[in-house]
Amino acid sequence: MSTLKQDLILFADTSIIPRGSKVCGTITHTQGTSPAWLVESLVENGLFGTCSINADGKASRSLRGDVVLISLVHDEGFYDLKRNSIALGETPQFHFVDLFTDLFGKVGDVEHLNKTFDQLASQIDQYTSEHKTVLIEGLEFLIGATQLTASHILNQLTKLQRVSQAIFVILAADKELVQLKVNDSSLIEFRMNELLTRLIHRSHLAISLRPLETGKAKDVTGTLTISRGALPFEGSTEVMEKEYLFLTSKDQQTKLFLR
Repeated sequence: MSTLKQDLILFADTSIIPRGSKVCGTITHTQGTSPAWLVESLVENGLFGTCSINADGKASRSLRGDVVLISLVHDEGFYDLKRNSIALGETPQFHFVDLFTDLFGKVGDVEHLNKTFDQLASQIDQYTSEHKTVLIEGLEFLIGATQLTASHILNQLTKLQRVSQAIFVILAADKELVQLKVNDSSLIEFRMNELLTRLIHRSHLAISLRPLETGKAKDVTGTLTISRGALPFEGSTEVMEKEYLFLTSKDQQTKLFLR
């Protein structure tokens, strides 16, 4: 393990969310490797172009784009960037969309799903900034709690991609959910496999958060692996493939170390 703290870098130009290219990224995580800190880093970078990982969070900032965080697993109060000197509630270009509340009512129905995402796409399209970042988390709950298929869900994501410059899809990929030998299309595991596989094939980059293979360690929470997705970029944008170790402390501060 490197003893030097590292900055989070996803692309060869040292950026996290590049400005000159459309980006689709898939982020997977498993039990014990909460992606909350990474989501917060992407929110910060989309809003300001900065990232407070391994920094004191006091750098000067100015808003550069809109960020839309759509969640099927958390309410707005879950995310708190105050430790990074960012008050999301006072940031007009941050937009939180709570889909969890209606998950077992309206959202789980195909007709209402279409209507919901049509409204979201229209709303995002009206934002005036040139750079719009969308993050959506918890799509595995749509698979687990409804009869929606991967095609239903991916069709909705396409609507969001059309009106944004960057979209990141965050979902759980625990082994109980992702079982490659399942052939029954009615099973949750089959639909999860299909969703994850098709997401990777339409992504420019894939990010995975996993616990250490050797088990728990006091100074390491897990690994963050950055890989190229199946979809190539147009132009010179290039994914910086690498692996980090990360440590999330009891006070929810996260540090990165290059592996």
